[in-house]
Amino acid sequence: RSEGPGEGPTKGRRAMSVWAGGGGGTAVYDWETRRSNIPLTEHRGITLPQLEQVMAQISDRCEIEGWKGLVPDGQGNLQERLLTPADVNLYHLNDNFILPSTRPHACSLVELIATHAQPAEWFVSHTWGEPVSKFILCLKQLAADRLLPPTTTFWVCAYANNQHNLTAEIGSHPTNSSFFRALKLARGTVVVLDEGATVFQRIWCVYETYLSLVERGDMLFDAYTTVDEDDEDLEDGPPAVGLTSGLAAVDRKSTQITPTSAAQAKVSREKRFPARLLHAAATFRVE
Repeated sequence: RSEGPGEGPTKGRRAMSVWAGGGGGTAVYDWETRRSNIPLTEHRGITLPQLEQVMAQISDRCEIEGWKGLVPDGQGNLQERLLTPADVNLYHLNDNFILPSTRPHACSLVELIATHAQPAEWFVSHTWGEPVSKFILCLKQLAADRLLPPTTTFWVCAYANNQHNLTAEIGSHPTNSSFFRALKLARGTVVVLDEGATVFQRIWCVYETYLSLVERGDMLFDAYTTVDEDDEDLEDGPPAVGLTSGLAAVDRKSTQITPTSAAQAKVSREKRFPARLLHAAATFRVE
């Protein structure tokens, strides 16, 4: 249905959500209450349990509320139609959920979820066009590979920035931006690649890669993507795969681990990464 001024589509029973708390319990909250005031945007990371609750809202509401948006038509064009949960990307989510939910408080989405500051541990470099469901699969696989706890925070611009005041978040120079500050704080960067490797066509994403690898140089730097389950050339495995800088914790997870066996485990884990994305990463040009 259409919403009136100041009224988000979170009214009613679907506004309620349950998420696992950091202590292992659960907390019940609605998407109309601002739970925190976090002045520093770089402290507005989001955890995987919190991302799962965003996805739960997509699954619960998008078809019932008739979300519409542009989606690829399979012919290289975009076509507007009713969305399924699997279609929803951050452009759709921002229009249908983030902006309406945060409008009464003019705050970031993280401030509706978190009860306290959540400083960025991993900076996520990506574009808004990939489905949210696939984006989350990539971060879940990163967490599984590096054996990260559920309290690990990921800095995702759509959720961290106040979408009602982007001028203040971006600033007058890249080094004044929330992106820059979050990347300087994080211990690692993960690039989430869609099937078209669109990040290499976005100057902001290229700048984030430069900052990670050159300006800082001491960061973990990983790249993750989802795999096509119908690709007969790929062996069975998890729905997402990543290339990690150095060994991931899971590569060393053995009772009889050696440097050679750990390296073999890394090769085995990463061999499902699509070759076309490696080619895109090796051949893009910035002019």
